[in-house]
Amino acid sequence: MALTSSIPKGKKLALLGPNKAGKSTLFFHFNGILQPQVGELSFAGKRISYKRRELKKLRKSVGIVFQDPDKQLFSASVLEEISFGPFNLVYPKVR
Repeated sequence: MALTSSIPKGKKLALLGPNKAGKSTLFFHFNGILQPQVGELSFAGKRISYKRRELKKLRKSVGIVFQDPDKQLFSASVLEEISFGPFNLVYPKVR
């Protein structure tokens, strides 16, 4: 299966579909959490590299927030979940 899409800079994307259709899996690939077994992914016109430094740069641009809080990756609240990345990328705290 081939998928090609462009999202204008600064815009957000919502992907809708039935359960088990692969929406979360697709975003895990976009974020570099998963690596494709076949083919390749590009972001901003560049092939995604799975080296640690490159993944940090990618994850500054691509985020995931789950609809169901029980399926969040790390935290019990949405605030803690979306704060995880910036906090661990050593961004200054915002009050």
